[in-house]
Amino acid sequence: MAASSDLPGPGGGGGGAAGAFRAVARRAPPLTRGLVVCMSVLWAGSNLSASFSNSMTLIPANTFLGHHDVWNMVTGAMLEKRLLKFVVAAVFVLYAASILEPHFHARHLALYLLLVTLASSVVASLVALFSYMATFDTAYLFEDIYGTAGVCVALAVGLHQHSPDAFVPHQRRLQHKHLPVVVVLATLVLEFVFGWAEDASFAALALPFSWAYLRFARPRDASADPAGAEPLPWRGDWREEFTFLSLFPEPLRPPFVPVVALCSRTVGQLDAFQKPEPQAAAPRSARPDPAQRDAAGVGATVSERRKAKGRDVLAQVESLRKARAGGAA
Repeated sequence: MAASSDLPGPGGGGGGAAGAFRAVARRAPPLTRGLVVCMSVLWAGSNLSASFSNSMTLIPANTFLGHHDVWNMVTGAMLEKRLLKFVVAAVFVLYAASILEPHFHARHLALYLLLVTLASSVVASLVALFSYMATFDTAYLFEDIYGTAGVCVALAVGLHQHSPDAFVPHQRRLQHKHLPVVVVLATLVLEFVFGWAEDASFAALALPFSWAYLRFARPRDASADPAGAEPLPWRGDWREEFTFLSLFPEPLRPPFVPVVALCSRTVGQLDAFQKPEPQAAAPRSARPDPAQRDAAGVGATVSERRKAKGRDVLAQVESLRKARAGGAA
């Protein structure tokens, strides 16, 4: 694992923070730039138009009961209305996605973020609907749920998997393996101190969903395996270093141990949560050439025909022998 990231930090570069941001943005992969542009458009539109803001914000009543604005299950997780949170989130997304996109590939990274976002939005909406059914308080139905904390948590978990021991630029103690908890705790602090609770549910839900996808479902790139290495499962990351408890520092793990044990016993019997058997790919030299395979098939057919003719000849000889023996008698 790399000891530190090769990307400049938010304060690096000769032009200060803004210059570093522009330098990284110019070198960022296409999907990473697209994410930042999407966040920028949503931030600007939400501050210029109230109707645009309501349309892009996840509001359970509008999504499931009224206008059926299903797209806000995605746009709500990319929307920031406060300038401070938008700037911090944009810098983090640019940093984290620039590292992960070459490793994941753009298609798989987009799918990963989309699935985590949809799962978090659906569960957050269901919690609001059940809260309304339990209390008949319509405030739950019209609650604004938005913010990029879920996307940031998903990217942080990806960094934890990809390079847990790498250091955040200009931070000698903060490593990638610490980022998931740091993002969640920062979101909770903003909720309790400033009342910015719009995306607290996204942050809490994205943590288990993103880990579950990377642990059990993410397709692996077999071409990245070193030659001669032990074959690995074709999906998921089953290393002991990537358990759910590994997302937390050791002092914070004890409260989660019984929960993880209960979940493991509950879902451990399902096939989807069983470690798939490794499938070793045959060496290229050991794979038969198509021409050789066709020749082998033709050879097998000719051999079978010869054996059949031999059996017919033996049967005819035996019948003639019996006929001569009967005539002599």
